[in-house]
Amino acid sequence: DNTLAISTDESIKLFDIRRLEQPRLEYKGHGCSNSKAISFSPGEESKIATGGGVADKTIKVWSTNTGTLFAQAKSVAQISGLYYLGGK
Repeated sequence: DNTLAISTDESIKLFDIRRLEQPRLEYKGHGCSNSKAISFSPGEESKIATGGGVADKTIKVWSTNTGTLFAQAKSVAQISGLYYLGGK
């Protein structure tokens, strides 16, 4: 896949590395909190997990094709790292 994920604010932007001029998708689900973690699913390339900072404290799983939110979970602290384990 030729997808690059970047977060410098409350949003996560997905870029096609062959066309970096403009993001192909943008997720804005972590409110006023910076997104602190991003992880692509190794078993399902169409999913990405993101983690919110101290004001948000949620993990969200999104579609990399449509931007649809699949699932979310609240944490007791900011999310500073996300890692998929295993395949699917």
